[in-house]
Amino acid sequence: MITLATLARLAVAAVFGLGYDETYDTVVARSLEMSYYDHPPAAMWLIWLSTHLFGSEAPFVVRLPTLLLFAGQNLVLYALTRRLFDARAGLIAVAAIAISPLFSNFIGMLALTDSPFLFSLTAAGYFLVRALEKQGPPPLRWWALAGLFLGLATLSKFTAVLSAAGVLLYLIATPERRRVLLTPAPWLAGVVALAVFSPVLIWNAQHGWAALAFQGSRAELVMNFRVARVLRDQALGLVILGPVVWFGLIAGVVAGFQRRNALLLWLALTPVVFFFVVDLFGAVTEPLHWPAPGYLFAFPLLGDKAAGWSRRFPRTVFLLAWIQTAIAVTIPLVVITHAYTGWIGLVGKFSPGYDPVIGDEADWSELPRALEARGLLDPTRYVVVAGRYYFCFKAEFALRGRLPVVCLDDLPIRRSLTPKDALGANRDAIVIDTWWRAPQPLQDYLATYDSAEPLTTIWATHSGRKVMQIDLTLAKHKKP
Repeated sequence: MITLATLARLAVAAVFGLGYDETYDTVVARSLEMSYYDHPPAAMWLIWLSTHLFGSEAPFVVRLPTLLLFAGQNLVLYALTRRLFDARAGLIAVAAIAISPLFSNFIGMLALTDSPFLFSLTAAGYFLVRALEKQGPPPLRWWALAGLFLGLATLSKFTAVLSAAGVLLYLIATPERRRVLLTPAPWLAGVVALAVFSPVLIWNAQHGWAALAFQGSRAELVMNFRVARVLRDQALGLVILGPVVWFGLIAGVVAGFQRRNALLLWLALTPVVFFFVVDLFGAVTEPLHWPAPGYLFAFPLLGDKAAGWSRRFPRTVFLLAWIQTAIAVTIPLVVITHAYTGWIGLVGKFSPGYDPVIGDEADWSELPRALEARGLLDPTRYVVVAGRYYFCFKAEFALRGRLPVVCLDDLPIRRSLTPKDALGANRDAIVIDTWWRAPQPLQDYLATYDSAEPLTTIWATHSGRKVMQIDLTLAKHKKP
């Protein structure tokens, strides 16, 4: 099942261009660093390795590590669930994650930080179960391996600390486990994890703790009840997890309380509750994939509960599984057929300059061709300027350093891109605008030039179709 699902994802991954965040990851991965201004470096390291091995930045090559890690994650998830329950529960857990759109069509396919993150957390959970399954002195080798993979998870996303907190809370809250805290085993795991995470700490110390400050600010609480936002996000969560899987996860968690599966419950609920609070009181809307580590550790509970159902109500479980599978398969089929034909735009009205279904994955290869045709690919005379970070990195991906790209976004990740001397240099600016209105920083930047006149309009394309209009403005003679 894992092999067939992986082959299907391989085929789909080769069809779509890189999305905005994938483009960002690929651009910053061109320079191998200890860490970066947004996330820790694991995803970028994997992209760097894959693109250098194959000598290409094609979407399939960039996404290959994600596809392989997701397959590996599901194998470990099966082993983890089988060890805690039985083989049938393991099979159902893997089947459920394979037919959840969030995991199958997003986390398991796109070249983002989530795939190495969840693979590492799953492996850490497996070795933690091995470490705790027998009474007596804790086996240090399992704790060390759990710490190793927890450290690898922190090399992917800072939120791995929530899973570590879940383990600590489990040990404190479970009377028969508290004595483990008096042994060297969990502290050895912590030291190993910290050692693996140390490159990120060193890089942040050298760069003013930029990435930690940026990610930490996204969890800022403003103590205003955002009830409508929470209800909306929970409804969207039901959609992206898949309704059958969503209800199955809830049933599994409830059954986990009844059976006192405390470790899985702490690992599942700690991230979910944390991000629920952030969504309710936070200044920033919670992205729907943030609680994914919590969902991940609820899948074994779902597998155990559904295994019992499958023995009592086999036809019902079979029917529900096929309904959820149909949903999971339909989503990529709809997007793939639209990518080639644009049929959704015939059903519903799109903006004339933007296809919202496929525009983010568009190819910007026309940008360097248009600039070269006008003799503008001279880095001593011109600089490319964009207001939003995703357009900045799309431009850099296409230009590959042939012109400096200045990003005016206020996010710290722009510092991965902007050359130190580009803003102050005496260059004319090629300003990128799209179907969205230009942000204020871009308008303010244009005002620093004596003149600004439309240069040309180009189109980002996907499968030969024009899916996003890009307007270029030439700003001349920067004021002192």
